[in-house]
Amino acid sequence: MKLSIYRVILLTIATLVPVTAQAYESGDWLWRFNMMMVQPQFGGDEVNAPGAPSGQLQLGEEIMPSLQVDYMLADRWALGVGLPLQELNQTVWLGSDNGSVKVAKAETLPVAVTLSYYLPKWKNLRSYLIGGWQYYHVVTDARRQDAFTGLGNIEMEDGQGFGGGIGFEWDRDGDWSWTAAAVKYTTKQDVKITYNGAPPEDIEAEPAPIVLTIGLTRRF
Repeated sequence: MKLSIYRVILLTIATLVPVTAQAYESGDWLWRFNMMMVQPQFGGDEVNAPGAPSGQLQLGEEIMPSLQVDYMLADRWALGVGLPLQELNQTVWLGSDNGSVKVAKAETLPVAVTLSYYLPKWKNLRSYLIGGWQYYHVVTDARRQDAFTGLGNIEMEDGQGFGGGIGFEWDRDGDWSWTAAAVKYTTKQDVKITYNGAPPEDIEAEPAPIVLTIGLTRRF
């Protein structure tokens, strides 16, 4: 639903702005100023927590301004780095057949290195394929005191994973373009859960986030 809203906003704005065709060349720098939405998924090893048998962990959805900087290695190839402008403040959920429970909070900083290939332009529309590697840095984590009885602690390690997706640009006047992209990552991370009176349980969580961005691109 949110992706559909973003598309409507993008297309509406694009029709109101006069455009001039332009072509990227080797040596160009592209600065993308975006709003980024991170949508993690439930996945990974099962958690056998009291009251939530066969559950799985999930990081909560978050929206944040972000910056992506790409360098055109060749006329169609771009190498880039993207990250949010501040840490994501994400809720950690434990989902099972008994429902979802908030079990922790985590401040994270997902950094992505991408390689993009630009397809032939059609009028002012420019599309590109995206391959990437994401490093999911956990700045801090803390369990919720009232999550459920018996939960001792949750420790989340940094994660990483590869991904792929597609992006679109709509050229406007000068060196500016409207831009939108979607990338799906296979990010995994180790988590240690401690229950009162029991040894720690080591699991592998799979946030596997979908990262959606919409904003403006400036060529230098």
